[in-house]
Amino acid sequence: MMRVVSGLVASPARLGESRLSDGRLLGWAERGRPDGVPVLLCPGAATSRWLGVGAGAVEALGVRLVSVSRPGLGTSIPAPGRSFAEFAEDIRHLAARRGLRRPAMVGNSQGGPFALACAVAGLTGALALVSGTDEVAAGTRQAAVPCWASAPHRGGHADAHQPRTHEAPVRRGPS
Repeated sequence: MMRVVSGLVASPARLGESRLSDGRLLGWAERGRPDGVPVLLCPGAATSRWLGVGAGAVEALGVRLVSVSRPGLGTSIPAPGRSFAEFAEDIRHLAARRGLRRPAMVGNSQGGPFALACAVAGLTGALALVSGTDEVAAGTRQAAVPCWASAPHRGGHADAHQPRTHEAPVRRGPS
């Protein structure tokens, strides 16, 4: 059972699971206004739809934040051996069921590669990676994402000395 400290972390306004076409359940939690700007949150490792958000933060921004428990986390049924692209299809189904059309998406920590897969699949209107994991640079994961996606992962990684075969300039916003 989740214990929420009143005043610090907002409890979900809406909470549920959506049944996917293969019968699995995908857990989600919504915070903010139902008519707010839709933003999907893909939390990191060992977290789920319960990842807290400051009380009143999403409401003040006019956001409808939909946090998703990836397969195997929280109430979402595991899906061993599935790819990032298959996760994106799960999100396509969830977005259709929840009435989200090309929402912005935030990938936090190890949720980053999953959010990135949703962007590659054209499901998102915008993408933010927050403290993105370095797994997208690992050899087993690198082939799953486009070459430009691994460009920001330089230095500070155990494989940083390994040559990259796909480098692209990193675009940065205005200074």
